[in-house]
Amino acid sequence: LHYGIGPFLIRKLKKKGYPIVMTLHNFRLICPSATLFYNGSVHTESIKEDFPWTAVKNKALDHSLVKTFITAYTYWIHKKINTWQLVDRYFTFSNFSKAIFNESSLGVDPNKFTVKPNFVNSTVASTEKVFRDYYIYIGRLSEEKGIIQLLEAISKTDYRIKIFGTGPLEKQVQDYADIKSNIEYLGFQNKEILQKEINRANALIVPSVCYEGMPMTIIEAFAMGTPIICSNIGILKQMVVALYTGIQFDPYNRASIISALDTWSNMDIHTKELISKNCINEFQNKYTAKIYISLIEEVYQQLIKENEHNNYRSS
Repeated sequence: LHYGIGPFLIRKLKKKGYPIVMTLHNFRLICPSATLFYNGSVHTESIKEDFPWTAVKNKALDHSLVKTFITAYTYWIHKKINTWQLVDRYFTFSNFSKAIFNESSLGVDPNKFTVKPNFVNSTVASTEKVFRDYYIYIGRLSEEKGIIQLLEAISKTDYRIKIFGTGPLEKQVQDYADIKSNIEYLGFQNKEILQKEINRANALIVPSVCYEGMPMTIIEAFAMGTPIICSNIGILKQMVVALYTGIQFDPYNRASIISALDTWSNMDIHTKELISKNCINEFQNKYTAKIYISLIEEVYQQLIKENEHNNYRSS
């Protein structure tokens, strides 16, 4: 809808009698920032405002007052004319994001929200998990991902890390790699290489300082039995259970990051293997294609029946 056909499509489809399902990949319906992240940290002040003036004043979208206001006004107008009420079902990736929408000023019936986790088509590694002596980061190299805070912490240690990805902070990441021998920057790589690295790594590190949707890299790591060391922010706090599927840290606290790495590095191999098995179980119980397809088919069939019933009553 955004920068495309626009929310008016919802009204046109509803007028023609189609049931509508919308997947919420971000928070744009309630804040023009879309990520609830600006000026270097998470901000949720606007989500309960009738009009998100706080986000507009802070130029939350691309540091532009004009773009932020236009986006905020567009979504606010559709809130006022009840466009968002016309959607039959909203999919969110987690209970965390569902709660944020329900606590906002959007005003949509909470019963219209259904949690639909991401999934990956992946097979569990056929061999036993081998914990090699390095960690990995896979993702966009940008402020909200917490990559610089992570490298600042690791640069004070001897822990090895491989960085995969591109983005606006690529030069800063390369500078760290040029100076510190324990930091290796490998840029963009294809899926096959990334899967091998996930399988071999000691752990996957996710240091995000924003509210993530549902990182696919975490699900892929779960599928291969690779534990997660991540920030304790947003959905990450729910996806990764401390000492069950990984370890959490405060991404703004260098000592907390190093402490998490120390804890994992000093952990005995039996406990690591148990956590690895927990990761695989987590994947099989929550994030498979079969579970995903079953959930959306159930929702679609329910809405089709409701729609047919409503059309019958109105005819």
